[in-house]
Amino acid sequence: MGFKEQGKRALMSVRGAVAAIVGAALMTIGTSAMAQQKLVDSYTFNGLAWGMKAAEAQKALARAGFRVTGQVAGKRREFAIDRLHAVYSAIDRGKRIVAVGRLEGYPVTVELAFGKNDQLNHVFIMSALWNRTVVGARALIAQAEKTVAALEKQYGPAKKRVDDRWPDTAYWSNAKDGSTLIVHVRGINGFMFSPSYNTAMRIDYAKPAAKGAAVAGVKMDLNATGWSDGAPSPIGPAYAPAATTSVKPGRIDDGYGTR
Repeated sequence: MGFKEQGKRALMSVRGAVAAIVGAALMTIGTSAMAQQKLVDSYTFNGLAWGMKAAEAQKALARAGFRVTGQVAGKRREFAIDRLHAVYSAIDRGKRIVAVGRLEGYPVTVELAFGKNDQLNHVFIMSALWNRTVVGARALIAQAEKTVAALEKQYGPAKKRVDDRWPDTAYWSNAKDGSTLIVHVRGINGFMFSPSYNTAMRIDYAKPAAKGAAVAGVKMDLNATGWSDGAPSPIGPAYAPAATTSVKPGRIDDGYGTR
């Protein structure tokens, strides 16, 4: 075999090896993309079934360790989400069950909405309002990180907004049954950790009447900067607000009262 033929064979061997590596990489990328896009059957909170009656839901909440504090109906003031800010809105969700408990180790308030026909269609969870301290802000950031990580472990990677190296927003594609899951950390009408604004985390599980329907009380902004797909970005040092206020921490028994 001449030198020229040996060179041709070597080149073909190298090309074959490169093709194999590229093919394996494409398969890995394809598998990762498929994993990210895998459809979830349904997003449900602690096994609560969409459409269940209030009496059944109350028992299910108790079994999950939540304490029901009451039932309300008609309009109720909410810490709602308006794109990159939060607002207070009065929303009529029909009958509601209100409960308190812990999620990922943090105290939360849970509201279950049943509409006018006593059928569960929306669950939203509120952390306590930020108490205007650096420690409180860091606790809220840690709560968001831990909550989003736990939900990603359960439902797969979310699309996240990680503008300050921690997820202030996460959402998952609609489930097969049309249910949705969204997490937001927002401040009322302003920069979330400015001392004059109320800030909290809100998690929404919802079953809108039609696929792609808007979730009442939540307006998303998918055109904002800071969005990231897949695994969380490396954390730290996360945004740490300056200690510019002497306001004393308020009560943290619910997610609604002004402080």
